[in-house]
Amino acid sequence: MIRSKSADHLVIVLLIIMVFLSEIFISSGVSLVAGFLILALIFNRSIKINKGEISLILPLFLILIIGIIGSLFHIKVASEGFGYLIAKDMWYYTKPIIYFLAGLYLYRMKLKKEIIISILIYLSLVTAIQHLIRVVIFFITSPAEDLVLDTIRIRTSFVNLTEAYSLAFMMLFYNHSDVKKYIYLPKWLIITILSASILLSFSRSLIFSLIISLLALNDFFSFRLNTFVKSTVKILLILLFIILTLVIINRISNKDSLTHAFTEKYLNSVKETTYPGPFSSNAVLNRNWRGYEAHLTKMEIRKGNLFERFFGYGFGKTVYIGKRGYLGESLENIPKFHNGFLEILLKAGFAGLLLYLIFFFYIFRLADRTKPGKETELLFKAIILTALLTTYVLTGLYNKSALDSSCLLLGFFSGISLHFNKPE
Repeated sequence: MIRSKSADHLVIVLLIIMVFLSEIFISSGVSLVAGFLILALIFNRSIKINKGEISLILPLFLILIIGIIGSLFHIKVASEGFGYLIAKDMWYYTKPIIYFLAGLYLYRMKLKKEIIISILIYLSLVTAIQHLIRVVIFFITSPAEDLVLDTIRIRTSFVNLTEAYSLAFMMLFYNHSDVKKYIYLPKWLIITILSASILLSFSRSLIFSLIISLLALNDFFSFRLNTFVKSTVKILLILLFIILTLVIINRISNKDSLTHAFTEKYLNSVKETTYPGPFSSNAVLNRNWRGYEAHLTKMEIRKGNLFERFFGYGFGKTVYIGKRGYLGESLENIPKFHNGFLEILLKAGFAGLLLYLIFFFYIFRLADRTKPGKETELLFKAIILTALLTTYVLTGLYNKSALDSSCLLLGFFSGISLHFNKPE
């Protein structure tokens, strides 16, 4: 039985809220429930996927198949609990496909892009406010010795990329966009709340995503040669300015201050994601954990034969690290990695990584050819590039929940772009 359109609208609103706010709730449970509801809704409406849509999601689907088949080849030598790890990986690699389809479904429902963007802004505000409340409570209730950068980040840890998209859009497009018809709060208030949340997250990934979004919305990224050349020069100058500013602030700030720790962490970003070991203590290891994790993953990949390097070890594969403590947690095997490119190489091989890059190439090319309205094209590009580049530090589309809403938006804007790129 096919439901009424009003019932569908109610279900999709609930799904959007669940996906966008998954960081507030129990993320894995929310994403699982939302995913099954989306599938039920899509199939209940008997929506046929056209060739253009199939070509977009095919690379992600093939990565899923490669990972499943690879796990079958290694299941005999697996450790206890391997079945759970396979199931978990299968969900992480299925989720982006489901949410992308949900975004296409939103487009099929003929929802205006202004409504979707306004929902994005409202729900970003909700996440920002709850984050700021947690930060305030932490500063009020914590002893002085806990008011250091690493402790603040652990206790109030928060990454929601929708805040970056929303803030960039509010700063650059809000005044001349129809979105303001659906926003009933002052622009300055929204910008203040989102800015405060992003800054107090002390998250390099979130601040980096804001910078990428601002550049994308200023039309810095394109396959057009003249845009590419000009943008490359400008971006290099911007990076040079940011690095020099961080160095100066770091040198003049008190070594025991949050400012010094904050700038020190940014200046250590490249070193931290490589392998600067051996480490003199667990504290040093924790500060450079991503590089250590990446080093072990590369070593594991190199152990593989030609087939395993090309197609990976499959889902459920972990990397043994010994009994190590990371941020207070006892770890022996790493099942999930910060560097998504290395994770894909490990679990789906070179073929999987190539397919992942092809997916982003396809949708960026689609966005670059689209002219349905400047704000739509550029916001689409901002989401694409942020999702791709955060793969290096957040596992990208295969993150636990940080990019759920991004996948939904990628599907929605892909629907718009496919429609405007149809031959007459």
